Amino acid sequence: MKQFDLSKYDLFIVDFDGTIVDTMEMWKNICPMFLHSLNMVPKDDIFKRISSLTNLEISHYVRDEYIPEYSYQEVEEMFFNFIKEQYVKQDIKNNATKLLKEFNKYGKVVLYSASAGILLDVLLDKFELRKYFQNIYSGSDLKITKKDGTGYLKILELEDGYKCPLIVEDAPHAVIGAFNQKLDVLVIKDVSNINHLEELEKYSKYILDLNEYI
Repeated sequence: MKQFDLSKYDLFIVDFDGTIVDTMEMWKNICPMFLHSLNMVPKDDIFKRISSLTNLEISHYVRDEYIPEYSYQEVEEMFFNFIKEQYVKQDIKNNATKLLKEFNKYGKVVLYSASAGILLDVLLDKFELRKYFQNIYSGSDLKITKKDGTGYLKILELEDGYKCPLIVEDAPHAVIGAFNQKLDVLVIKDVSNINHLEELEKYSKYILDLNEYI
């Protein structure tokens, strides 16, 4: 792990899923889990079919392939309610609260997640995390991708006046997007990136395993 100095940063833009809360395994399996809840067996190619889809697109895929007798709106609502039920069961990552407290010693801390605000609310309240974030930006509020880094630029525009931001992320595509916008990145180890850490060394300023954070 690279040693890191937080004192030079004045703004911390922090991801949520896979970074602060341990939800990525849930997201990976959410569609098969949903189908099992309907007493249906997922097809063998399901992960290939849904790997690049949004939750809305996944609900439409499920409707077309498995339950065409329902309307798209009905399946959207069923799927979202199932996601919410599963999301509240997820846990916070080890030492995540400690890291957020540390960020707050040095600068402003904002949450920037691709997840919908109504989902974030569930775990923000469950783990009493709101006090660590001065602003919260969700996927339902800020419809700009992290993949090319433009989402971070939008945050910097909204959080005007901060000169030295640090992006805190787990997802490889988001790490690379931030790097391409010449932003420093602290990568949090997670199941989402465990097979890409060697590559992510090139795009990150620091890499941290929260299980080892003292």
